[in-house]
Amino acid sequence: MVAKRQLPSSPGFISATIPTLRLLRAVKMADAVRNDGFRGIPILACLTLVASKDGVAVEYRGTDEWARVQAGGSGDGCIVVPSGSLLAFLGSVTADEVTIDKKADDARAVFSTPTQTFTVMCQSPDDTPEPKWGGELVRTLHLAEGVFASLLELTLPFVSTEETRYYLNGVAVAVKNNVMTAVATDGHRLAKRETTLAETGTDIATSIIPHAACKLVRSLIGPAEIEMTVRQAGVDFKAGDIEFRSKLIDGTYPDWSRVVPAVGDHAITFDGATATRCMRAIKGMSRERGRSVTIRGGEHGAEFTMSAADNHIEFATLVEGRTKGRPKTLGLNARYLAGIIKLVGGCEVTINMTEEGKDGDGACCGAPVRVTSDRMPAGDIVVVMPMRV
Repeated sequence: MVAKRQLPSSPGFISATIPTLRLLRAVKMADAVRNDGFRGIPILACLTLVASKDGVAVEYRGTDEWARVQAGGSGDGCIVVPSGSLLAFLGSVTADEVTIDKKADDARAVFSTPTQTFTVMCQSPDDTPEPKWGGELVRTLHLAEGVFASLLELTLPFVSTEETRYYLNGVAVAVKNNVMTAVATDGHRLAKRETTLAETGTDIATSIIPHAACKLVRSLIGPAEIEMTVRQAGVDFKAGDIEFRSKLIDGTYPDWSRVVPAVGDHAITFDGATATRCMRAIKGMSRERGRSVTIRGGEHGAEFTMSAADNHIEFATLVEGRTKGRPKTLGLNARYLAGIIKLVGGCEVTINMTEEGKDGDGACCGAPVRVTSDRMPAGDIVVVMPMRV
């Protein structure tokens, strides 16, 4: 016997007309948040359409994230519909506008154009999570175009994905003396970038913005001007017709400054483009994850060597460069080094170290080293831990 399907207790209503392309854009952007927060619960696979005199907004209401994208048009009411079905329908629409109609006593909403009709069962707006988390306001920041995007550009690739150290699964942001700092580390690499704010205000203690939220801000908002509101347990982003809210990671970020070495007297400088080709060759020679490359400074440049036990391969190449002081022989993760070279950019890349090398010194772990380039902005810090090879 099949159980009778129960209708939503408060199914909502709506009457609205929306430009098709703007609605499709808004649904896609809100759905990007839904994909990241979906937990297998039906209501979390839905989007909320809210119509008012100011237009129609598409919202995703999740347990950890909330987003609103304005879609234009006009109308009144509120309904909750499955995201996947709505996207599939809108992808087939060729008309300029879509009309939505749903009566309060009907469980189904009708999306229509002059040539198409789409009917879908709705969920109850009362069942969607309430985006009330976030806590007391700390400070609202007005960030100029490209500022927050620049902070994420350097730090986001360094975020840890290991769940055991969940407090590293995000970008740590703080404001002190009107300087905003963003830091990320996975325990093997660390990156820090800072910017001076145009407005003065209250300092902000370290807040950890989840990796997923940072990726969504970068993809949804991009380099636009951002109004960023930091709360005790959450953070809000607003840019144009897009609003996004996320919980902060509830944890204590480690004191990253303690692992940043001072600028040492020993360094190896080499051509970044040639070194990148070397890293690409190493990747193609061995499938072993975490493959290391040994770097030795010399009179004529930097020597990059690699041996792969899985393929019985040895590889060596001389990269144009120079040395300063008596740098140690280093072993670095080839994938990490390639990613860092790409991020810091520039023609010349420098590995700076505090430890001095000795005659016959073999590659060893040692202290963390700094990586810089000739085009790296002042204040940026990139640190990587050497490997034992």
